[in-house]
Amino acid sequence: MPHRDVISWNAILAAHRLAGDPLKAFRRFLDMLRLSFRPTCSTLATIISASPPAAISQLHAAVLQSGHHSNTIVGTALIAGHIADGNLAEARLHFDAVENRNAFAWTIMVAGYLRRGCFSDALCLFAAAPRPNSFACSAALAASAGLCSLRCGESIHAQILKGGTPLDAALTTALVDMYGRCGEADRAAAAFSDSSAGGSVAAWNAMIGAMGRNGRSAEATEGLRGMTAAGLAPDGTTFVHVLSACAHGGLIEEGRKIFGAMEREFRVRAGKEHYGCMVDMYGRAGMKEEAELAAEAMPEEMGAGGYALMARVYGERGKWEKVKEMKRRMEDAKHKQRGASWVESVANCIL
Repeated sequence: MPHRDVISWNAILAAHRLAGDPLKAFRRFLDMLRLSFRPTCSTLATIISASPPAAISQLHAAVLQSGHHSNTIVGTALIAGHIADGNLAEARLHFDAVENRNAFAWTIMVAGYLRRGCFSDALCLFAAAPRPNSFACSAALAASAGLCSLRCGESIHAQILKGGTPLDAALTTALVDMYGRCGEADRAAAAFSDSSAGGSVAAWNAMIGAMGRNGRSAEATEGLRGMTAAGLAPDGTTFVHVLSACAHGGLIEEGRKIFGAMEREFRVRAGKEHYGCMVDMYGRAGMKEEAELAAEAMPEEMGAGGYALMARVYGERGKWEKVKEMKRRMEDAKHKQRGASWVESVANCIL
């Protein structure tokens, strides 16, 4: 093309973004700057969303030089980029600097806090949002679930009902999960029944998980049957919830049947989480040999909790060398896991 303008540069950047080629997009952007083309808001928003997280700091400098740092579209793209790079502090600074923040910017920032486990920050920011959309509400409900804060979750639910927001699959899933994690199994069931999300696998999974988490194992297994009767195919998460419910409820034969049917009938491959549930189920029932066989059949490494359980099983069977091995693996697994902790502060979360 002999005569290029900013529009043509924007088009080629967008093409590289759609093609999933961030390196070419970034190189084209540098070529554009070298040829003294001044990037527009559209240019900056496109290249920020197309670039890898490691390049966000450099692009932030380019945004400041361009004078478009307060633009809503550019600012929202930068917020998302900093969150993807794991820099929540920088994302929040830029969020506060953006003029005319739209619902998308609020949602991205709330979801960013949620993704990094900053549940209190997510809830406090949500409380300040002028008109939160359903995605922001879902993120806030997930943050309430993370904190096991029934008070915050109830307040968000009331806000949803008052605003007339339709209970789609995402909102229903978040509501059911929140009530389930806060020990309110009946309210989780009511939220599921009151919505039109019966065709969503995620909503059914949340419902089954809520029942199992609250000691209602028979209802969790019944949920699996109800899900398949509705014409839905359960996934790996479904079986983790159901097998965990069987483990906690002592439903040994039921758990065995479900585990056997998982691959045979539903074509869901058993992973370490499913084998871990079986180890837990057998261990709780005092079936040490079965627990040991399930652990040995596991295709992947267990997490620290699984190794701790197996150390106890081997100890009760007098296999002390195995106990030492499990403890060593448990310590290795702990070092690989990312630690996280939080303290709920309802006083700082005015909802």
